[in-house]
Amino acid sequence: MKRYIFALILFASSLSARENTFYLSGMSGLNWLYLQKQRDGTTGNFKTGWLAGGAIGFRACGGFRIELESAYRRNSVNWIEVDGDRYHPGGAESNTSVMINLTQDINCFRFCAIPYVGFGAGYAFDNGIISVDDVEHIKKDKGFAWQAILGLNYPLTCQLEAGLEYRFFKPQLRGFDQSIGVALRYYFW
Repeated sequence: MKRYIFALILFASSLSARENTFYLSGMSGLNWLYLQKQRDGTTGNFKTGWLAGGAIGFRACGGFRIELESAYRRNSVNWIEVDGDRYHPGGAESNTSVMINLTQDINCFRFCAIPYVGFGAGYAFDNGIISVDDVEHIKKDKGFAWQAILGLNYPLTCQLEAGLEYRFFKPQLRGFDQSIGVALRYYFW
């Protein structure tokens, strides 16, 4: 019986040993947008939204990964406040980003699930559309963005991982986003 347990541990640790290989990944999840007070005094509250994205990357020795990611986030408006008056308009805030992420697996525990941390920097395009009394107000911004990433990967096969991720995303010209979601990563041999 000890032989089988030892073989299972070796098999599980070998699943996470994919190094010096390219990969494709996709992610999807829930997104929360927090808007800071604007220069004109406007503030707002947003409903829970969604996030979807994909990346192509390279995993080097020691669990270090570098990837190019594109993601889309969208949240519907709950309410906005202008000059102390609160409105419940229609509309949404969306964000498209292109990021370069650096992540590091923390594989010192030899568990089947592998935690990782990361940081990304790139460019974000924000679009906001708010409808009040049949009048649309459109806002477009773009600029530098950064994100922090925490995750936990679980190898499903020798080439496929499933993961749970948390992201703190901060574009330059507005509040910040927090998201939690699932990711799939496919490694090429």
